[in-house]
Amino acid sequence: MRIRSFLNNPRVKHVLVLLKENRTAVFIVAFFAIVADILFVTNSSDIRTFGMLALYAVGIWFYKLKSSMTYTICLGLLAIMFVKFLLSGTSIATEKAAVWLVLFLAVGIFQKWRE
Repeated sequence: MRIRSFLNNPRVKHVLVLLKENRTAVFIVAFFAIVADILFVTNSSDIRTFGMLALYAVGIWFYKLKSSMTYTICLGLLAIMFVKFLLSGTSIATEKAAVWLVLFLAVGIFQKWRE
C-alpha cells in the first residue's frame, strides 16, 4: 500500500514521466557508466556490478525492453573487450569487460526465454 501511495505522489509521477520520455539518454548514461567501470575503475566491487545490473533489470521492466537491446549492449561490451585485449593483453579492464559481457549475456538469455 505504501508503494502505491509513493507512486501517486505528483513529484514521483513527474520524475517517472521524465524518465520515460528520455529513454535514450537514460540508456546512454547507463552504458557509459558500465564503460567507465571497465576502463577507469581499477578495483572490483560486486555491489557496484550487481547494483548496476539490478538497475538494468528494473529498466527492462520499466521500459518493456526486448532482448535485442540487451544483445546490442553485449556487442558493445564484446568490442570493448576485444580492443582492450589487443591493446593491453590480459588486464583488469579486459577481465571486467568479460565479466560484464557474461552477465549481460545471462540477462539476455533469461529475457529471451521470458519473451
